[in-house]
Amino acid sequence: MNFLTKTGLALLLLLTTSSFARAQQKDPPREWIDPDTGHRVIRLSDEPGSASLYFHQNAYTPDGEKLIITTPTGLSTINLRTRAIEKVVEGRVNVIITGRKTGNVYSIKNRVVYATDLNTRATREIAKLPPGASVSTVNADETLLAGIIDEKMLAAIQEGKPPAPPPTPRGDAYPGKREMMENRLAERRPLRSHLDNSHRRHRTHSDSSPHDADGDRRT
Repeated sequence: MNFLTKTGLALLLLLTTSSFARAQQKDPPREWIDPDTGHRVIRLSDEPGSASLYFHQNAYTPDGEKLIITTPTGLSTINLRTRAIEKVVEGRVNVIITGRKTGNVYSIKNRVVYATDLNTRATREIAKLPPGASVSTVNADETLLAGIIDEKMLAAIQEGKPPAPPPTPRGDAYPGKREMMENRLAERRPLRSHLDNSHRRHRTHSDSSPHDADGDRRT
């Protein structure tokens, strides 16, 4: 095979590969019919890497008009009537939930809980999390945050051995997740529930006593 033939084949391969790469980078269609079910599928997001919230996190505003999604650069809303997308929080955060009363979205960044008004984009600080604590939900009238205190993590922090920062966001399905979950369950790590309200009064519930620190009966 002479030089020109080899060069021609190499150029053809390069052009074919480039064309394939461009085809792969094209946005998927806005809507299509699923061939297996016959259902119409509508693509709502524009930015690759966007994702809906987990199944237990309310993502809808009280009027049902907007849907909260995470993006690689923050949080956005999708107007389900017009399909318009609007950025409401700049920068990566951990989403807790969309409030069922006000429609504010609650999120955590640098161990501080924030509430963001989806209409004005105004964000206010709600609470600073104590060491070893996390928050996973907000009650129906948005007066209480609820979560856990990881006693193993708290002990490590108190000993001056805080855990390593979490890895770069890797989505919900990643290699080794199943083993991690099984090991975590087998470990039987001690956890305490805790509540935090807008007045910053912190309460914890332990497994050893039916009363909290203020003498209130647990419910």
